[in-house]
Amino acid sequence: MIVVELPAHHKSLAEAVKAASADLLELEQRTTGGRGVDTVDIEGRAATAAARVECVLLGEILKRLDIDADRIRIGGVDHAKVGRYPMTYYGMPGPIGPIERSIYRPLGKGEHNAATVDPIAVRAGLVDG
Repeated sequence: MIVVELPAHHKSLAEAVKAASADLLELEQRTTGGRGVDTVDIEGRAATAAARVECVLLGEILKRLDIDADRIRIGGVDHAKVGRYPMTYYGMPGPIGPIERSIYRPLGKGEHNAATVDPIAVRAGLVDG
């Protein structure tokens, strides 16, 4: 057994790596005794396990891009927090999250129905502008 130390807040990463190891153990059992294997299936399982780990890594990074304040300034415009809500983001490996994040709306005349802003999406370049 190998013990790897991770920060406590990386528990989801540890779980994804442990699940990948369990997949590998199951696949190893299928390759013993001179049997032929379905390489396409094995590659698919490996890709799925790697994507799970990648999604967890990306999720941890996206969480750090959240801003949780009553007010923020974006592009010189003051914004007020509307609330905190879960959001699932999508990356190349698949769905990431859900991640709890704050969303904001610009302050000013006629802005009570303005579109909300997700700082994670803005800071990660997931939206235009």
